[in-house]
Amino acid sequence: MFLVKFEKKEWELLWRFYLARFIFTCFLIFIPYWVVFFKENFSFTQVSILLAIMFFSPLIFEIPTGIFADLYGRKNSVIASYAIDVVTFFLIGITSNFYLLALYFVFFGLASSLESGAGNAWVVDKLIHKKRKDLQKVYFQKNAIISNIAFFLSGVIGLVTVRFLPFNYVWFFASFGMFAAMLVLLREKEDFKKTKKQKILEVYKEFIETFKKGVVYTKKNKDIRLLTLSMVIYIGGYSLSNISWEPELVNLGLPVYLLGTMILFMSTIGYLVASNYDKYTKKFGRKKVMIYGILFYSAIVLIATKIFNPFVFLFFFALKNSTYDSFLFPVYDDLFHESYTSKIRATMESIRNMVYGVGAALMTVMGGVLNDAFGPRTMILMTGIIVLLAITPIQILRAKNKKLSSAV
Repeated sequence: MFLVKFEKKEWELLWRFYLARFIFTCFLIFIPYWVVFFKENFSFTQVSILLAIMFFSPLIFEIPTGIFADLYGRKNSVIASYAIDVVTFFLIGITSNFYLLALYFVFFGLASSLESGAGNAWVVDKLIHKKRKDLQKVYFQKNAIISNIAFFLSGVIGLVTVRFLPFNYVWFFASFGMFAAMLVLLREKEDFKKTKKQKILEVYKEFIETFKKGVVYTKKNKDIRLLTLSMVIYIGGYSLSNISWEPELVNLGLPVYLLGTMILFMSTIGYLVASNYDKYTKKFGRKKVMIYGILFYSAIVLIATKIFNPFVFLFFFALKNSTYDSFLFPVYDDLFHESYTSKIRATMESIRNMVYGVGAALMTVMGGVLNDAFGPRTMILMTGIIVLLAITPIQILRAKNKKLSSAV
């Protein structure tokens, strides 16, 4: 694939996975438009409820969909996920009823749970079977590069679509992209051994016991408690203005179709930020980088509240998103993993994902209510102030200010 250099036999083994990723990401063109799309018919509170459902519902389906993948294969799980997305995207494009949309967002959660884990496990199982486990890390790196290229192109496709076609076509294009990607993966074989059938109640009991162990481990580990507190504060502040930026851009006079340029900015900035991640973590250490990163993020958000030119505001919106996605989130990951032992790592990651999902869902709904009451610009200001509080727990962490690489 253009702009990407592959290892020996890598393309031959993994081309369908790469191509599927490229296709469906290219057509996820609704991302910069969906808040404004729904705001045409609904309040901030209603839009925030839809987003909260998308955050929370995967947590409900995670265990049963995991059992499905173990019993019937990773391929069947991923294909089922794509099929659900194909139908759901299409239905959203023809629906204006809030309660039906809420149901469709539950379907999003189901599809996300079916694909999460199963998609990567499918690839890893193949590499192990083909005795090319050396390509595992390479695959994840290439996947990120290909996603970034496709994400940039999705911004271009979105611009053209919203400029010249009815607004709801952003959902039809997403449905088409998922369908095309599904067709690509249907021809891919799977190296799968069916596991022993498990009763779902037994799995939930086992999960609860494992969860308890994770909670006990967290209580005994001060660093994990501090990191979790910092993450909760940060995600809380971030989520308050999760749906504020796009409507504010429209309020400032930006033509709706130009919201797609946010993707172009984000892809470019995100690439530059991510490519310098190792450089700064090695030079300053992850603890300092985390503190400076939050300060930088807060400064971007607070400065944006004083900007009234829509194009400059759009640039700050993209810079804010890129700082979180390509920089702060990976640093949080590194700091958490440094505090885990191998034995408890998977359990702690599950707990962290639950905390993230529940926290983001609750604060997004609160943000929706407050957006209706005080307006989006006020909530953006609140985000800039609240995220600063996430610095204090990081400062208390034990000395992690060594010049370490990002590898854990």
